[in-house]
Amino acid sequence: MTSHSRKKSKKRGIEDFPETVVEHDLEDKTDPQIGKPLRLIGTNERKELVHHKEYYEVIKHIQYVYSGEYDEEIEITPMYKGDMPKAVIPKSFASPSLLASILDKKYKKDYDRITKERKIKSLPVLEEFYEIVKTVVPHTPKKSHLDTAMAYAINNEKYLRYYIEDGRVEISNNSAERCCKSFVIGRKNFLFSNSVNGAKASGAAYSIIESAKMNGLKPYEYIEYILTRMTGNKLTADLLEEIIPWSEELPKNLYKNKKA
Repeated sequence: MTSHSRKKSKKRGIEDFPETVVEHDLEDKTDPQIGKPLRLIGTNERKELVHHKEYYEVIKHIQYVYSGEYDEEIEITPMYKGDMPKAVIPKSFASPSLLASILDKKYKKDYDRITKERKIKSLPVLEEFYEIVKTVVPHTPKKSHLDTAMAYAINNEKYLRYYIEDGRVEISNNSAERCCKSFVIGRKNFLFSNSVNGAKASGAAYSIIESAKMNGLKPYEYIEYILTRMTGNKLTADLLEEIIPWSEELPKNLYKNKKA
């Protein structure tokens, strides 16, 4: 009996993407206390994976660290570092753009994909339906319930076809279903919420995405923007007022349709 082994597919790691080095150094390398040159004692490095529309890129941050003269009064050697941005998630390589991409793909509807799938799956059924309707309608008893239904279908054919041509148009206009549909579509994701905190995180992600869409924002761009603003900053009441989806201080490029 011959056995066969499958080759394991190699998963891409962060080292497989192009890398750009960004250095964070001091402009003035003079000890502010005594005026002597600072001593370079080392560097801190951090990598983050950045998502662009067409590709991924690794940004390697290098922070230069200097020391001044030993201060005998306070018994401390002062340290000086270049201003390097903090990680959006401590000890991870995630960048605001990467997290925005993940949330955008996981929780936001892909309208282009929906439109394509509807044309493939729905259009043949719709064509067959109207072929039957137009064949049966001449033989339908007038003023009967069936005649009313047939006439309604024929008179509204062009409106019914909208949902196939545009993924943004729902097949049903039931407002209650529209409000909960995002959660229904994502219910398989809930299987991976193995803790209360995981479920709360999913709920927060849905809330951000839906709030962004309701306020005419582009979810990906909005999430990247708020993560960038929040990185390294305390979420104060003032900052929250600036970045909430209905804030009037948001950049105009975050909106789907808004004149500059």
